[in-house]
Amino acid sequence: MSSKIIVIGEPLQTEIGGKRFYRVELVDEHGNHFFKYLRSVTTICKGARLPSFLDTWQNEQIEALGVKGFYEALDSKAHDGTVMHKFIEDHVNGKEVNRRSLVTLDDGKQYAFDDDTWPMFEGYLAWEEKRKPESIWQEKTVYSLKHGYAGRADRLAIIDGLRTVIDYKSAKRPQDDHKQQGSAYLMAINEMGEDCEQILILCLGNDEKRKQPYTESIIKNPHDIHNYFMSFYLKNQLVSWCNPVFI
Repeated sequence: MSSKIIVIGEPLQTEIGGKRFYRVELVDEHGNHFFKYLRSVTTICKGARLPSFLDTWQNEQIEALGVKGFYEALDSKAHDGTVMHKFIEDHVNGKEVNRRSLVTLDDGKQYAFDDDTWPMFEGYLAWEEKRKPESIWQEKTVYSLKHGYAGRADRLAIIDGLRTVIDYKSAKRPQDDHKQQGSAYLMAINEMGEDCEQILILCLGNDEKRKQPYTESIIKNPHDIHNYFMSFYLKNQLVSWCNPVFI
């Protein structure tokens, strides 16, 4: 990508063939405007997911709940994650958040805490009290024109003196997909001209086996970050090859 090409405004989320993309407006040195469509980070990670223990879990859940019941439960968990993210965003923005608080999501409806999302928020508060992150920004679309992807990063903050991209998860513990996703955000942030030195995956899902209400995974070794990014990069190549988009 030529250094003379400039990004105009913020990337806009859109959908192509039922998949999430981000439309980036660009202008070249001659004043010509054009658009580039970047596949979303989550679409890439999900589209090239390797078989894992999650497949066994899915089969067990389908057997117990039926196909329809399983996907309804899956949608419910995804909704819980969205609600949890929004409550954390409101809290970081200085709004008072308590057990009776409400949040408004993109569908325009208001939602309250329930027995699943409230413990996640309490876990976040416990993590925040211990870590004391110094927030730089949150909920920002980051993108890589060089590698052709974009995504919504949860937060950039200073932790232990290092600029850290933070990804909140409603899962019990970090997976490789989470770390690959975090590496994609880190690389995009650096490409956009902001320094980012490490990745922090914060898992807030209920897990009775652990001693604290969250699980934290930090990746700061450059070799590890590179390896996770290369895994993401290869997934991006595979998904793009299998699902070409012609616009």
